[in-house]
Amino acid sequence: MTTTRFEERFGQILDIADREYDYEPPSKYYKNGFNLKKRLREFREAHLLFLHDKNVPADNKEQSVFSEYSSENRDKSYLSEALILSITCVKA
Repeated sequence: MTTTRFEERFGQILDIADREYDYEPPSKYYKNGFNLKKRLREFREAHLLFLHDKNVPADNKEQSVFSEYSSENRDKSYLSEALILSITCVKA
């Protein structure tokens, strides 16, 4: 899959999530998915940065690299990994 196709698929997944949450808004007890979708859209460029910069790891397993980042950046990377897993599951 090319970088462009991956970015398009990322956008398609977020669009599907938008439509689903428009159709059935999250309750106050089940906001985790909704909040994740909001963060993925808000920090889209950060989540996909590893596609364009080989120095950015695609996951959070490289501890030496992440020791230099704030906890917020580690959270963004974790969300990127979660997205990769969700795309893989949807594709299967």
